[in-house]
Amino acid sequence: MEEELLWRVAAEIPPEWYNGEWVALEKLVGTLIARRGIVRDLIEAFRDSSRNPFPEWDSFKGCVNSFSRVDNPDAEQRVATFGKTRFRF
Repeated sequence: MEEELLWRVAAEIPPEWYNGEWVALEKLVGTLIARRGIVRDLIEAFRDSSRNPFPEWDSFKGCVNSFSRVDNPDAEQRVATFGKTRFRF
C-alpha cells in the first residue's frame, strides 16, 4: 500500500474515532508506514520458527503466478493470481 494512500485514508477517518487527536493518528500512520517494509520478513521469520504456524506453507510455494498493479478509473487496485484464481484488493 502506497504511503500517499495511507495518508488519504487516515484523513477520511472521522475525528470522533480518534478523539480529535490528529497528532496521535499521525504517529500511528507513521508507524504503519515504517513497518510495512518489514512485514514480509516478519511473516517469513514466524513461518520458519519452531512453532510451525503455517504447516501447509510448502504446498503453496510457487502458487503465486503474478502480483501486479492495475490502474482502474475508479481506484487503484492490486491483483494477485494464484493458479487460475485472481484476487483484487
